[in-house]
This record gives sequence, structure tokens and C-alpha cells, in this order.
Amino acid sequence: MLNQSFNGGVVIDNPHPVDTVGIVSAPLPDKVVLPLQQRIGDEAIPCVKVGDKVLTGQVIAKTEDHFCVPIHASISGKVVSIDKQIIPHKSGLKSKCITIESDGKDQWAEYKGCGTDFLHCDQATMIEYIQSSGIVGLGGAGFPAHAKLEGIQDCHTLIINGTECEPGIMCDDALMQHHPREVIRGVEILLHICGAQRAIIAVEDDKQEALNSLLMYCHNERISIEQIPTKYTSGAEKLLIKALLDIEIPSGGFAIDTGVICQNVATTKAIFDAVVDNKPLVSRIVTVTGSGVESPNNYEVRLGASFEHIVSMSKPNTHQHTIRMGGMMMGVDVKTTSVPICKITNCIFVNKLETKPSTQECIRCGQCNQACPVDLLPQQLYWY
Repeated sequence: MLNQSFNGGVVIDNPHPVDTVGIVSAPLPDKVVLPLQQRIGDEAIPCVKVGDKVLTGQVIAKTEDHFCVPIHASISGKVVSIDKQIIPHKSGLKSKCITIESDGKDQWAEYKGCGTDFLHCDQATMIEYIQSSGIVGLGGAGFPAHAKLEGIQDCHTLIINGTECEPGIMCDDALMQHHPREVIRGVEILLHICGAQRAIIAVEDDKQEALNSLLMYCHNERISIEQIPTKYTSGAEKLLIKALLDIEIPSGGFAIDTGVICQNVATTKAIFDAVVDNKPLVSRIVTVTGSGVESPNNYEVRLGASFEHIVSMSKPNTHQHTIRMGGMMMGVDVKTTSVPICKITNCIFVNKLETKPSTQECIRCGQCNQACPVDLLPQQLYWY
């Protein structure tokens, strides 16, 4: 096991550390709001109507576009509206959503996958399970997972991204600590699908508990675990490939152009659930943190529940706060905690409303040059 790195980067301390990284199961929400427009692809078309009763995991909207994935009910209950509502977007954008009112029973639709002996399944069947289960990239991009895996040729390395380069986000760390077996089995499924010779799980060097948990269940000689220095932006796909394999992705190219596939660790666990059980993606782990809460934590919560549903569990300590979805560096501010949790919601930052320091003109000190991970000269670009 090596300790890999890349040029530049910035070390940012976690401003709100926790003693233990656990996962709290959030209670079932009274209602969920499920947007029909996902991150990528066409808007899904409802296949239910107002008044219909639905089961957890039932398909409620889909599109003919093979690139897209269906949308599933995340609770059982009754469809009470299909209309435009505010979604997690910095502009306060409204988008068409299906609202389901819970019946409190959480009755699941029937589903069946390949089972634990998944190696007897062919790649096409596995990919079909991944698509029908609604699996997308859970690291923030939301790219449909099946689209990355179709028609693969000449893939030599699979990289599982277990880094969380933005400070404060702990959901993937918690996942690796508490579900290491499912992660490793998910890696084996991906190896079977893409035909890669080897897989590398990248874990930051401050996540020792996650590393130990994975090592305990990793007995496959084709799977190795590599440590990455904890700095921003170690989780960026191109930088991760450069650090682990010393391969540069060409300008305008993709990882697969160099024989590499990257998947987020949470996506990998969701793929395990999809292939083994054909279990649809109806929940995810979300970190709630920031100066505006007393008890930062990770919550496994149903998709479509409001931000407020889990923010309230972390004991907000102020009414004057800002809400940010995603990391401190690349997240987006949202206007209200009434917006729904979606598949790409990995973290909710609740920060006290504070006066921002004034910006200063560039004095060409060169620190940005040392930090740039792609070897640019930002102080020179500033003038153009």
C-alpha cells in the first residue's frame, strides 16, 4: 500500500470535527418531494397520478431516453400532487415534482436481483439492474452509473474514489467504516462488468478507521487500497488518476480514453444493492455540519425528505444561517431548508450568518501558483 500524491493542492482543516463517524437512521418523513428533472438527461414522465397509492421502491416516473434512470417512490403512501416546487438550486428554481404523503407503513415493492452468487450473471443483466434501480454517481456529479459501464473496451484499471477532499463531509468515510463488505463486493461486481485487470480503492490518509475496515474485508488479490494525502482537490477524477497511475487525461478526453474507469465509493455500494437484490436507490447518507448546528452527524435519509428533516436532528443553534448543499468550496447555496434531498445531496452545511471579509486585489504573491493542482499560473491569468 503506497501513499500517492499530486502537485499543488491545499490542506484545509475540518472546522467542525466529530469524535466518532457514525450513521444515524433518520425517521421516515411524513412526505417526500421527488423532482422529475434529474441532474442529467430529460425530465422523467410520471407513470402515476394524483390519488394513486404507491409502494417504496415502485417506479413512479421514467423516460424513453436510455441514458436516463427511472425515479422510484422512497416511501409508501399516496401521491398528493404533481406540480412545480422549489428544488435544491442556487437560483431558487422550481421544477416539476411528485409529492407522496406517507402512510407510515413503508411497504416495499417486490424486487429480485442476481443474488450473492452474482458472478453467474452476465454483464448486460448487471447493467440492466443498475439502470432499473436508478443508480447515479453519488459523489456529486449524478452521472448515470450504467452509462459509464456500457460498451467498455480495453479497461485496465478500476478506481473507486473514497476521498472526500472538501473538509466537513463525512458521508463516504462513514459508509466505508460501516459497510466495508458491501463496498468490496461492489468493487468485485464492477470488475466483473468492466473486465479490468485490477481495482484501486483510494482513501485519504486521515481516514484510518475506514482504511482498517476495508482491509478487514479485502481478500481479493485484484483489489488494492491506496492512501491519498488529505488535501483539496484530491477527489477530482483527473488528479486522482494522475496520483495513482501517473496517467494524464488528454484535454477534452475522458478517463476511459486511457483505459480507466472511476466510480464513487457510495455509488459502488449502491451498485452492490442493485445487482445482488435489484434494490432501488431510495435513500442515501448525508452529512449535516457547520457552525449553525451543535451536533454534526451523518444521516441515512430517504430521498425527497426536506433538508429540515435532518437539519433539525443536528440541533440548529441559530435562526440566522445560510444553507449550502455540497462542500464549502464547490457547494451551492440554497434559499430554504424546505427543499428536498436528492441523489447528489452528500452534505448540508448550516453556517451562522456572518459578515464576509472584504476581498483584496491580487498582489502577485505566488501562493496560488503553488496551490494549483494542474500547474497553471493563476496570478498571470488574472490579468486577462
